[in-house]
Amino acid sequence: MLLIGHRGFPRFFPENTVPSFIKAVELGADGVEMDVHLSRDGFPVVIHDYTVDRTTDGKGYVSSLTLDELRSLDAGAKFGMKGTKIPTLEEVLEEVKKRKPDALFTVEIKRGSSIYRGIEQKVVDCVLREKVRARIVSFDYDAIARVRKAWPEGETGIIFVGRPPYFVDIARSLGSGWLHAARDLVERGDAELAHRKGLKLDVWAPSREDEIRDAISLNPDSMTTNDVELALSMLGKAHGPT
Repeated sequence: MLLIGHRGFPRFFPENTVPSFIKAVELGADGVEMDVHLSRDGFPVVIHDYTVDRTTDGKGYVSSLTLDELRSLDAGAKFGMKGTKIPTLEEVLEEVKKRKPDALFTVEIKRGSSIYRGIEQKVVDCVLREKVRARIVSFDYDAIARVRKAWPEGETGIIFVGRPPYFVDIARSLGSGWLHAARDLVERGDAELAHRKGLKLDVWAPSREDEIRDAISLNPDSMTTNDVELALSMLGKAHGPT
């Protein structure tokens, strides 16, 4: 089972920031998961929400701010880590790759070209330019179709809140190899069903001990967790250097 840090290691670090991602892989995660929007001037930036209000000291939609304006905000102030910036996708890939060259990057496109014109190609171009292991995923299935066209040999997945069996045909029709399912709606046997259909299963995003234990029992191919450290200890894996 691959262990992926959901937004890095958000339990102790500001989510979707370079320090959060670095800590996750230093603890021993196989990779990290991040969310990507486009700035007003067309740069892929890593932040979860459509606005900067919750995670920074600023206000406004990500799409209404230039990269320089986004970089002027503090993404760590509310977490006691002043000076932490909203990173670009390129920066995240570069900085994590330095610490873990074989890290897997799960890149979630929050919305496709219907809102962020050309985001799919820009994300694919960044992944290929940085020469990293990546899986591009989204709730926006039109975005995944565009990714598949731009990167037919690449690894993609669909995200959903629902029972995995109902999404198998959608994934197969898009040529995606992964189902990314909300943990509390996955049942025993769903991983085996996915495998029979030529797919793999990721469960997201357990945080507490009981949630992680339940996710492990489902035998997924990967688990995207909010607490890498706890998940590693429960999996019995040795911690890496911190």
